[in-house]
Amino acid sequence: MKLLRPETGFSEAVYVGISEGDTVMVQTRDGERWRFQVQEIDGDTIVARGGHRFPSNDIVQVWRRSFSGPKTTGLIVGTAVGTFLVLYVKALISALDALN
Repeated sequence: MKLLRPETGFSEAVYVGISEGDTVMVQTRDGERWRFQVQEIDGDTIVARGGHRFPSNDIVQVWRRSFSGPKTTGLIVGTAVGTFLVLYVKALISALDALN
């Protein structure tokens, strides 16, 4: 989740980065955190699937789930390298055992 929090408070401009179908988490003034899928942006209000409305004057923070290409690539490469190393060490141990 990526935090979206402007210095001047929330307005329609903040919601430019949020689209219908996005998964977001909002923290309201009373300290509650709500995680939901966005049904629509209605002016300065985020509407959750199911109809719950979150007006901008009640929102303290908003996080949006986002995809990180570099992190995902690093995870895939790291997993592949780790798997290769484990298999290489197993083959090396097996070869050394065969020599004895």
